[in-house]
Amino acid sequence: MPHLLLFCLLSTSISLGQSSATPPDLPSLIRNLPEAAAHHNPDALESLSEALAKAPLTDLQANLPALIALTESPDELVRPFAVLSLAGLSEQPGPDRQRRQLLVPYLSRLAPRLLDPATEAPAYFFFNSIASLRPPPAELLPILIRALDDPKSIQPLPSPNNPQGQVIGPGIAAILLIAGASYRADPVTHITEGSSLPEAQQAVRRFLHRSDQTATSIAQTIRTIAIAQPQNPELNDDLARFLDSSEPVVRMALLTNLPRITFSPATFAATKTHLVQLASDPSASSEFRIAANTIIACWDNDRHHNTCPTP
Repeated sequence: MPHLLLFCLLSTSISLGQSSATPPDLPSLIRNLPEAAAHHNPDALESLSEALAKAPLTDLQANLPALIALTESPDELVRPFAVLSLAGLSEQPGPDRQRRQLLVPYLSRLAPRLLDPATEAPAYFFFNSIASLRPPPAELLPILIRALDDPKSIQPLPSPNNPQGQVIGPGIAAILLIAGASYRADPVTHITEGSSLPEAQQAVRRFLHRSDQTATSIAQTIRTIAIAQPQNPELNDDLARFLDSSEPVVRMALLTNLPRITFSPATFAATKTHLVQLASDPSASSEFRIAANTIIACWDNDRHHNTCPTP
């Protein structure tokens, strides 16, 4: 399912969850989901999302096993519809997180959907939402770390709707960085800063060091780390080595995202000195040298107030 359609359906399901309409019959909507998937019927998915959002907690709890079973269907049309309905449920706004908590016992059964070409997109939204729970479910980090360590996490996962495939590893890394992260407001700037759990940082660093890594996966992971709200200098310091990567896409990914990344003071100073050298290196591409000179003039290791252009 294309990610744009996924976003639209998630947005619709969330807004429907806020309506005052009487929800449709939940058991029948779940029973009819395979037929709706076979006919690519988004209206049926919206109706199911509305019912999931409106059902009393006891009814929702009673009907979740049937819906979870559909996420394990051998039919690759049924699985994404079922996971997408759960993703919409997990994204319901508001302070009441009881509905999201009802999904926690099923995390281990939903884990394979992260590396399933038919469901990786809605599974990302689902697990990303679960990662916002505080404290995070005990099962969550082991599930994400196993998925990130899996050989398939750095390979494109082709599907009928996306023949080129999506590399899911960087997305899993993004979820890991927020799962259980601690946040604090700077007393002077009042800007919220965050730090990821040590085991999450270790998993992402191990992912970047894998011998089977690809340039595309590394470049996407660099961008993931750069835009994450939690910034972890020890993990970030490990990225500096990629300025010397033999892969142009990796070098440019780090170079253009340097202003977004918080390094330790020592690594920042050493990296900026090295960048000055690279900016005049005749063996570097003109694109790299121009970008490097632009960043040298404005980069100050302050991601919140720098004036450097970012992609």
